[in-house]
Amino acid sequence: MEIANFVCMKWKDAYSADYVNKLYNMIQRNIKRPFRLICYTENREGIIPEVEVYDLPPFNFPEEWLWRAYRKKSLTRSVLHPFKEGERFLFLDLDVVITGSLDEMFDYETDKDFIICYNWTRGKGKIGNSSVTMMRVGALNHVIEDLENDPVKYVNQYKTASQEYMSAKIIEKYGQLTFWPDEWCRSFQIHCMQWRFMRLVKAPSLPPVGCKVLIFHGAVNPPDAVNGHWPGKVPFYKKFYKTIKPTPWINNFWK
Repeated sequence: MEIANFVCMKWKDAYSADYVNKLYNMIQRNIKRPFRLICYTENREGIIPEVEVYDLPPFNFPEEWLWRAYRKKSLTRSVLHPFKEGERFLFLDLDVVITGSLDEMFDYETDKDFIICYNWTRGKGKIGNSSVTMMRVGALNHVIEDLENDPVKYVNQYKTASQEYMSAKIIEKYGQLTFWPDEWCRSFQIHCMQWRFMRLVKAPSLPPVGCKVLIFHGAVNPPDAVNGHWPGKVPFYKKFYKTIKPTPWINNFWK
């Protein structure tokens, strides 16, 4: 059986090594086939030995913008160590929570070079959420090549919306985006958190049946949700919905 390749990226100090280690553990509990997790990072400290660690891929981008999510587009290089051309890997953001079996994701639309999550907040099928993305090495080099050739143009056009840039480039080549089945990837914000003022009195619900990966987009990450903490300063007139009750069930998965 073909090995299941997983990839994550960690740079700067947004996420600790604990996120990488927990990601490995979640994958291990939710897959039957042999697998490996590759982490690209500039800081290997604290990452468990079961994770294969490599330097961040080259990225020719203005220094002042390197902290942005555009760095993830370096994974579309035609040469990406240690992969061979044609191999596929499943990229996972470090703040996802795995809640179900991942084996089916490696059997889904195997002829496709690129599969992405539906974006529930914008785009209506024209913009994906890149938290859970299958990519084929060697097929997507135009994404990074065009970005590096004219970074000012694309950052001016898309600002911080690197997912919008990626989606546009995939549509440019393939005509449309291929999405995961709706029930496989769900949003914690949309599918678990309560509606507006109900967040003041009721904790987020469990993921919907069939969910394999729970995505945390926005301010709240898994440990924030566990502790009932909304990060950052929240204006008083937004506190009735920018709030979250402690959500201990997340610890059943995120460990």
